[in-house]
Amino acid sequence: MSGQTPEMQTIADRFGRVLIGVGILILAYLAVAMLPKMLPSQTAVMAVRVVALLMVVFVVFNAWQLSTAIGWTGFDSLLTIIPLIGLFYLFALTNKAGKILKQNGYKVGVLSASPQ
Repeated sequence: MSGQTPEMQTIADRFGRVLIGVGILILAYLAVAMLPKMLPSQTAVMAVRVVALLMVVFVVFNAWQLSTAIGWTGFDSLLTIIPLIGLFYLFALTNKAGKILKQNGYKVGVLSASPQ
């Protein structure tokens, strides 16, 4: 059961997007938490909050696509909005996608997956 099918390439692409989005989202949350202490400007704080909101939308959208690509329901990806539960869901999602990719001959890295 090895091969580079379009479905596996789609899973690999979405796998990388979810992981990169989660990393940026964590950085945005940290910036939202720390920025008011460093910069008293309300404009800067609002800008970081807007970026964090955009990253939440990005992660939920890509989690939706990845979960439907591996056979889960897309509505499960809405769990990413809930703090802590979302992290467990994303861990399970990327773990399952990584296993599928490995079974199909892909090399799974920290932030991406590529054919061997």
